[in-house]
Amino acid sequence: MPVLILIHNNKPLKLYELSQGNITTIGRMVDNDICIVSPVVSKYHAKVDAVVDAYILTDLKSKNGTYVNDRRIESKFLEHNDKILIGTHLLLFRYRDGEPRFKPNRRFERGMVLESTQGAASEDVGIRLESAPQAEEKRAVLMVLSGGGEAIPIDKNLLRIGKNPQSDIVVKGISVGQTAATITRRPEGYFLSYIEGLSKPKVNGQTVGDSVQLNDFDRIDIGGLKLQFMREKKPA
Repeated sequence: MPVLILIHNNKPLKLYELSQGNITTIGRMVDNDICIVSPVVSKYHAKVDAVVDAYILTDLKSKNGTYVNDRRIESKFLEHNDKILIGTHLLLFRYRDGEPRFKPNRRFERGMVLESTQGAASEDVGIRLESAPQAEEKRAVLMVLSGGGEAIPIDKNLLRIGKNPQSDIVVKGISVGQTAATITRRPEGYFLSYIEGLSKPKVNGQTVGDSVQLNDFDRIDIGGLKLQFMREKKPA
């Protein structure tokens, strides 16, 4: 499993292992998985989602920002030797020797890496412009069937469902995993993936053991939550 090495003033302080299906929180509060006691670090500063074979760093609207390799980010797939700056502390993301290393698809990562325009290099702007046609794809929503018919827009490339309070959609239940499932938007469409928990998600009554592509009007069951996947119609 990959690790995060906490460094301060060029001195390694602690090594943290990252495991699949878990969320690692970073901040100055003691209930974070990685606690950094510093006035320039927010209470809940950032998090790392371990999803399938990827590790995704997300800034939690921190006051002073999260930087990867000297660039401010909102969300980014982590790669070997990425240097994460939080306040005055450095976190080095590394895979162990011989461990398979995830290499993000650059077209997919375009939507995940929401870099600040401040200090952005011109070649990065070129990458975004080249991939711009993807923005014309129809967006999708989840209709809540087990409640009052609420429509939840899938307005990000990674949507987490589970009983963890930090999930995008929180589902209660003893058998529901902290991150029970995720819905990811890829160039080829939307995919639902099972992550953890005794209660596996179902799509149209079929248990999902790994990952499945979603189609219009698919019904999704996770614990007691019932959803229907639909793409928004473009205006005429």
